[in-house]
Amino acid sequence: MASLPKGSGAQDVPLPTAYKSLVVSAGAITTSANELLQIERAATRLQRIRKSLTSEILSHKFGDKISLADASLDAELEEQAMLCNVRADHLITTVRYNYLSSVVTQIQEISKATPATDLASALKGLFASYAVKATAASMSDQAIKTLQARTRARCQTDIRSFDTAYYGASIKVPVAATAAPEAPAAALPGLDFLGPIGALVDTVLGVVTPVIVEAANLVDEGKRAQAVKDFLSNPKNQNALKHAGHELARAISIYTLDKRRKLAGSFVEGLVAVRHTEIDLGKLDACKGLNDEKFTRSKSGAPSVSFMLCWRAAWTKLESTITAMLKTAEDYDQLADAGDTDTALRAYDVITADLDAIRDNEISDPTAFWQYVTQLVSFANTLDTAFSPANRDKIQKAIDTLVKG
Repeated sequence: MASLPKGSGAQDVPLPTAYKSLVVSAGAITTSANELLQIERAATRLQRIRKSLTSEILSHKFGDKISLADASLDAELEEQAMLCNVRADHLITTVRYNYLSSVVTQIQEISKATPATDLASALKGLFASYAVKATAASMSDQAIKTLQARTRARCQTDIRSFDTAYYGASIKVPVAATAAPEAPAAALPGLDFLGPIGALVDTVLGVVTPVIVEAANLVDEGKRAQAVKDFLSNPKNQNALKHAGHELARAISIYTLDKRRKLAGSFVEGLVAVRHTEIDLGKLDACKGLNDEKFTRSKSGAPSVSFMLCWRAAWTKLESTITAMLKTAEDYDQLADAGDTDTALRAYDVITADLDAIRDNEISDPTAFWQYVTQLVSFANTLDTAFSPANRDKIQKAIDTLVKG
């Protein structure tokens, strides 16, 4: 790199520490990836349908009837391929984003200097140790393949099991009267005793984060911390906390799994409708010139006018169904991104297993303990985002634009 001429004054301009360029650059990448993360799956599914429609139009002539149920398109438009495989492929983008975002966040936190104001803060700064703890292990080929396999398997189970949640009954040959009745699925017991469970879930998710933040603040405030300690010294309070949290987390798990499988059912039903919608090219005036000109190019180099007009006319027969199907898939993705629906239940049970240790701040394995806390909060935040009207409206508007684009 050529050096700046002396006397230019440029060397007097203070430059930031070199590593900050990495933070700025990586941070810019993660910021620009926001739309990709939100809409990549919908864009992939849409592109597969567009490709299939183009293939059908190019292989037929005016007067033919076409549909996307052609056997040659099965690999592209099959239910598991469209819902599950697309989710698994998207994980590669997500893993890379999460790693980069984690590194950027940690370096930014470490870089924030807090000037000492007294002897205590000076000593604290003197003996503080810092480390960037992000690990690249999650980006190894094996780790990604394992995560993809788990994600794909969960999604495939939803497709095989959605009939009870979506249609209200299991679609199978009736069991003979003499046979013992099949036990109902453990994941889907009746919810009548819970009342308006949907409102309950929204309420719980709305208060989870503030409660945890407030609890964290209490730790540093002596008098309030003592009040919490006194509360947790009462066995009745401990039992109530354990029971209420366990049962509420169980209700959330049941409700979320049921909702997720209904969405899987709605998506599969919509995809089948798209594939089997018959389009009569003979009834589309825009397709009259298709026979002679579909493979020619316009003077600009674009496809022929007759092909583009015919394709657009055929697309309008599918557009509304495709839009609804992609929105359903995105709703499914948002819920499925939270992982196993019993995540909160398992984490909460582990966290509250020894409330005496929490009361006395004597956790035997703090690292593992806070991993469970982080897991629970992450699950709650993912559900909160999935149920958020603002988030759903934003994504659905993006899909509208994507399909019409």
